[in-house]
Amino acid sequence: MKKRIGLQITHLALTTTLVFTLAVPSAWASSEGSAPNLITEVASLAGQDSVSFVLKNIRLLPQKGNSTVAFTVTVKNDSSGSIVLSDYMARLKDASGKTYLTRIAPQDKTKRRLAANATQDITYYAQADGKVNLNGLSVEIIKWDFSKPKYEASQGALTVPENFTGVAADGGSEAVFIGDTMIQMSVSKFHMVKSGESYISNLFIDLDNRGHAAVIPPEYQFFIRTKDGSTYPISRRDELQSINPNTTVKWRLAGLIPASVSLEGWQLLVAEHSEAAKLNVPIAAFELAGVEQSAEGTDKQLMFCTNSGMYKGEQGSMYRVPWEDQDVITTNVTIYNDDKNHSLPVPKLEAYYVLDGKAKVKVNVIQTSRTLEIAPEGSETLQVVGKIPIDQQFKTIKLVLQEKASSAVDAKSVDVLAFSDRSGLPRIPFYRAGDIYKTTKNGLSVRHASYVVNAVNRYMGTHSEIFAAQVEVENLEKRPTNLSQIVAYLRTEEGEVFPTQVSVAKGKVGPRGKAILEIWSEIPLGYITSSLHLVLGDAVTGDKLTEGEAVADSYINPVGMWLPDEKTAVAKDIKQVDIYPYTIKFNNLDTGSKVHDFSFKLDYEIAKSKLAQVSTEGHNLVISIEDESRFNFFEKSYNVNEFDSPASSGKDGGSVMKVGKGQLSFTIPNTSTFMNEDTYKSGTIKIYDEFQGKRKLLATQKITLFSIIEKKGNN
Repeated sequence: MKKRIGLQITHLALTTTLVFTLAVPSAWASSEGSAPNLITEVASLAGQDSVSFVLKNIRLLPQKGNSTVAFTVTVKNDSSGSIVLSDYMARLKDASGKTYLTRIAPQDKTKRRLAANATQDITYYAQADGKVNLNGLSVEIIKWDFSKPKYEASQGALTVPENFTGVAADGGSEAVFIGDTMIQMSVSKFHMVKSGESYISNLFIDLDNRGHAAVIPPEYQFFIRTKDGSTYPISRRDELQSINPNTTVKWRLAGLIPASVSLEGWQLLVAEHSEAAKLNVPIAAFELAGVEQSAEGTDKQLMFCTNSGMYKGEQGSMYRVPWEDQDVITTNVTIYNDDKNHSLPVPKLEAYYVLDGKAKVKVNVIQTSRTLEIAPEGSETLQVVGKIPIDQQFKTIKLVLQEKASSAVDAKSVDVLAFSDRSGLPRIPFYRAGDIYKTTKNGLSVRHASYVVNAVNRYMGTHSEIFAAQVEVENLEKRPTNLSQIVAYLRTEEGEVFPTQVSVAKGKVGPRGKAILEIWSEIPLGYITSSLHLVLGDAVTGDKLTEGEAVADSYINPVGMWLPDEKTAVAKDIKQVDIYPYTIKFNNLDTGSKVHDFSFKLDYEIAKSKLAQVSTEGHNLVISIEDESRFNFFEKSYNVNEFDSPASSGKDGGSVMKVGKGQLSFTIPNTSTFMNEDTYKSGTIKIYDEFQGKRKLLATQKITLFSIIEKKGNN
């Protein structure tokens, strides 16, 4: 009977061994006789038959509804002969006396015998109630003895002392094993910032390979345990990589902890998942006392961590500006690298706005410079831009920065920094008429340039008019560059907004070179423009500045520019008119006679200013003649964009006008009914700048045309 029971127990042990050796946590896969974790012994006892036991490395990992307890028992055989290890078992008890089923770690199930004067470590794990504490546990050592009731002979209990925590002190380290290689693990930095209803926690842990071979760490699980015993998972933000001998690798861990939790008594728990046991096995624990905390509620420089390192962030200006049938909210955020010796990569961040603590607004984060790294004690300014409905009202708005948890496409984004709520957004910066606006050189704009409004023009049509502003841009970079693409609106003090189009010359502008932007919009005929001003900013497409043929979907760095008064004076003669960059001079007006018809000749000279590049697309110079009743009986239009085309200058019969000297020559039909008499016709010649089909009068001059009739003699 005794043999039969013994065979059943052995069969059960073998079955359990086969099941649980399918997947072995690396911390358990240590070599013969080596401890999975080097910690001072917790308790010891002298058993029977010169066999003693030591409890060490007892760990507790609270989880949903229960806790996982892992511990190591060192068996020492001081007898003269070998002993059978499977004759002994460990039973876990809590303070109430409740016992829990313990299982031997898979790699230790093959340890069958222990020679005389030798020691052996056996690791166990058990699932206990969720509210147990380490210092209330004990491990009873049992020896199978079929002569005893229940076949058990108690060897004594290894009781965890009341003052034992099983946690490495703040600044301390723990040694864990990856196979046979010892890794010294420690927490090097702990940073936290309050964000709304959560703490954004960032920890840096060091893994120091003290062995002689390179190892790849397993997928450890990390948890923060608070004083009330609650645990919160946090995740590793660095890619797994091999750790060479005598090399330290730093990992960043990050996660959210409810802000309602007390900040005292936090611990970092490290576990490794056992696929065979279907649970996380605790392998290390650390006190988290030395926390660097950034306070919420200020817009000063707040610390935050990313996969790339530790930074500080400062929120700058935040503005609300028009965009089609929506509004854009744009914010600049300066990222600082406080390290005095090392550069840091510009962090790859995401973000969102929170309106009134509830509604989230999707945004884009734009790096406008080409900088790859932030120099020691340097900074980089990023732009955050998002859209809201035009009628969206809110009392407060908060900006929250995020980072992808990993480089995977579907990786989850996690909060890394939240700025304080803002209420009442300020007005954008404004520049007086004639004042120069310069983009700064601290990363707010890729291209350093200055802007000034030179002039405004109104072009009249039958039912509407065009309002156009000429903005001079100077390249302040040290090399030729394409101008930043601009988004602009015309807006009144009453909030009426007119979208604009921007005409710009193609090609790069040299250092200290200038270009003219023509920013225009169609407005109602006779619209009062006294409070009209220009709102402009750098065009953005997605998360990049707009370049090439890309279409802008928002803009950043908005500024307002008051506009100069329009020059409305009309010249009383046609000697000279200006359509920038051209000056056109007329002379030698000849309205000499022609048989039956009117003759019209005019010499011209066109000069082009080289001071600035400009697009004249859409502009025409129009010459018209009206009679005394204002009937327009002659009109000729010339494409200003062709003034400087490769065709030769000179006399061209009036079909085109070119830079240089030339002559216009026209024949105007005489429609008079008195065809047997010489005809005189008074009129006014008018010169227009026509833009997009609408006109601005530049000059007028009275003229007299006449034709003669060829008289035949009487028969």
